Amino acid sequence: MDYLLTHPRLRSPCSVNQAFRSWATLMHHVADQDVPLPPNLVNRIKPAELPPRNRKLLTAHEVRALATAMQRRHPRYAIAIWLGACAGLRKGEIFGLRWEHLDLQHGLLTVQEQLQFGKVTPLKCRASYATLAIDHFLRRHLTEHLREFPAPVLGGRHSSYVLTRDGHQPVTRGMFDGQWYRAVEEAGLARGTCLTDLRVFYASTLANANRYSPKKVQRLVRHAQMAHTWDLYVLPPLADDMSRVDDFTTAFADDSD
Repeated sequence: MDYLLTHPRLRSPCSVNQAFRSWATLMHHVADQDVPLPPNLVNRIKPAELPPRNRKLLTAHEVRALATAMQRRHPRYAIAIWLGACAGLRKGEIFGLRWEHLDLQHGLLTVQEQLQFGKVTPLKCRASYATLAIDHFLRRHLTEHLREFPAPVLGGRHSSYVLTRDGHQPVTRGMFDGQWYRAVEEAGLARGTCLTDLRVFYASTLANANRYSPKKVQRLVRHAQMAHTWDLYVLPPLADDMSRVDDFTTAFADDSD
């Protein structure tokens, strides 16, 4: 891990950890094939230490401000904000979403592919493949997006990608990221705010609504492990954190000191 951290193209701890996870997956596969390996080969390696991320949960007002800023800068890209915040899609999944994957009449969105560097690639894990129910709010934004940027009709159905550049061509990361960083700044959000923060907003909104079981939240967020959803993606609202202080006032109310 220390060697990778000195590599010119892998100095980011996030990139190093991604390389480690890929290698760990390969090693587990080798072990499953009964190839002799020393015990606990993967567990002996400590992942690179990541700098702390901003753990502040975005508010609905901040998400709307971000979408508004993107609408001003690049109207075609504004739908990406709503797909991240209201469906929990990852960046590659947003790029790879096609109108054929949507059933707006019944409020269904099927996640079945992603675009990485302009090419269709498999999703992150088996749990990523799912058909999600989407509510009226997201359906309305998708309908408005389709009205503003019509997609070609093939076989009686709209075709092409939902997020496109001019000419119905798919969007690349380079195109999107430049507009994203400027929209984040214009919306007054913290530097470093990324699309993952919209997935955190999605997961936390579902969890904090207290309407769904933890297992269902995990399935909707499409994680393979429940711990990943609840340890990294579900954050309480700030008001909930602050209200806990009152508990100590109550606990020491009868203390003579």
